[in-house]
Amino acid sequence: MEELPTPRVNALIWNQLPAPVRTQDAKSQKTQNALIASVVATIKATNHVLQQQPSGKAQDKELITYLTDAITLPLKCFHDINSTRRQAMKKHLNKDYAALCSAATVPATLEYLFGDLSKLTKDISEANKLTKKV
Repeated sequence: MEELPTPRVNALIWNQLPAPVRTQDAKSQKTQNALIASVVATIKATNHVLQQQPSGKAQDKELITYLTDAITLPLKCFHDINSTRRQAMKKHLNKDYAALCSAATVPATLEYLFGDLSKLTKDISEANKLTKKV
C-alpha cells in the first residue's frame, strides 16, 4: 500500500477545518485505504496469473480482463472519494480559495489531496487580485 497512499489533507487546510469535518475525512481516508488494499491484492493476483504459463488461451485472456476491471473500478471510486472529500471541505475554506476544491483546477498528488499549495495559493491570490481590478 505504500506505492498507492491515500492523499492526506495539506496541514494548512487541515488545521482550519472544524473537528466534525476532520472526523468525516478520516473516515473517508479509511475507506480509501481499504480500496487501495483491494487494488494491491488484485494487482498481485493479476501478476501471479501473468507469470504462470503464458498460454494465450481465451480463458486466460478473459480472466486478465476481469482482473484489470477489478483494478480499474476501485481506482475510479478512489478518485470519486477524493472529489467528495474536497467538496466537503469547500464551504469551510475562505471563498477566495474555493477553486482548490475543483479536481479540474487542482489535481491531487500522491501525497496531498490539494496538490502543491504553495504555488496554487500564490496563483489563486494573483488571479483574485486581477479579478478585483477588472
